[in-house]
Amino acid sequence: MKIILASLIVILLVFPIVSADIIVDMVNESSGVVFDKPLDIELKDAMINISVNEYGEGRLTATFKIVSNEDKEVNSRVYLKAKGQSCYSECRAVDVTEWTTRFKLYYTSEIPIVERDLGDGSLVRGYVIEQGETLVIENEEGRFAGTQEFSLVPREILVVEIEQDITLPLEYYLDSLSTFSKAEHEKITIRGDNLTIQFNDNYPIKKISENEWVWEYRDINTKDENLKDVLIISDEIMQNTEPKENYFQKILAWFNNLFG
Repeated sequence: MKIILASLIVILLVFPIVSADIIVDMVNESSGVVFDKPLDIELKDAMINISVNEYGEGRLTATFKIVSNEDKEVNSRVYLKAKGQSCYSECRAVDVTEWTTRFKLYYTSEIPIVERDLGDGSLVRGYVIEQGETLVIENEEGRFAGTQEFSLVPREILVVEIEQDITLPLEYYLDSLSTFSKAEHEKITIRGDNLTIQFNDNYPIKKISENEWVWEYRDINTKDENLKDVLIISDEIMQNTEPKENYFQKILAWFNNLFG
């Protein structure tokens, strides 16, 4: 009984710390390996919305518009560069993979079979090219949630939609911007109460209301080293209380005393 209860506590008290931005790889069609040559792709627009409830849980939704400048179609895949931590007794690194992330890809110029609200008041109709099971992509940096291989078409607008379940604190990395030859616009909107938002002085995030923050830039220098910093979203209440590991240890001790 004690073992079962302890196992349930471990499962219930896992808090992922998510980091995220997308990577587009070019893949060898015959072997599935990633090419060393970077793709010539542009980020036309990125809209990321992060909403957090009073319990520090929420959802990340994102829409990326990407255009390829390659001379021909290339076999590609997309993955969300995301890692995190689980905090029980002490924090340890974990991978955020297929269980928390969902993808949808489509070209806006194809035969329209879906209609989506992009979050800025505009609707887009597009042809879904991938809506299947989220896969695990493993490389030298870790294991990530990604898509199946698909054909990246030159000069067509590829829309990548992502949904991910999150728990604070959240770390959002922007270093994948360096993989684009050009980035025209990215906007990150964060909503929630009692939050602390941190980035750097070169790309500050603005608080526009009591519970809403915006990070928005245009014509971004994708080679700027400052973009390798991390946007950290945390809960003020959590910061002013005891560390999670001490709290977890007290709960476990309470169960041990109860059934000991």
